[in-house]
Amino acid sequence: ALEWIPYEKFENIEKIGEGGFAEVYLADWEEGPIFYWSKYNQWKRSGEVK
Repeated sequence: ALEWIPYEKFENIEKIGEGGFAEVYLADWEEGPIFYWSKYNQWKRSGEVK
């Protein structure tokens, strides 16, 4: 599934580089990506991701 992640969901945001056309950031995402759809009709997530 494709998912939009709002900026507010990220923590510890750190700029790690920039170039002519972009800036690159590193951040923690506490919820983590979608892992699977449960039998209770809920998304299950893998947990924190950096």
